[in-house]
Amino acid sequence: TLPLVKSSYKDGILSLRYKNSASESLSTMYLVNDYIEKLKENGYENTYDTLEKKIYKNNKYQVIIKENMSYLIILIVEV
Repeated sequence: TLPLVKSSYKDGILSLRYKNSASESLSTMYLVNDYIEKLKENGYENTYDTLEKKIYKNNKYQVIIKENMSYLIILIVEV
């Protein structure tokens, strides 16, 4: 698990920022594989996929997962 350093909710957007304190050489995207599998199990479809950013969407929410320096940012947006 990564430590949560900041969270906020505004205008239907939940923003979570985690610090990658596991290792500077370990990509945070590797650490979210289990989370991504849970999204897929719950009917989310991958709509965008790069090394630094992934987007999953269902009929109600869009989940944006992105890596920014040594942080993992997860945005959950009502659609």
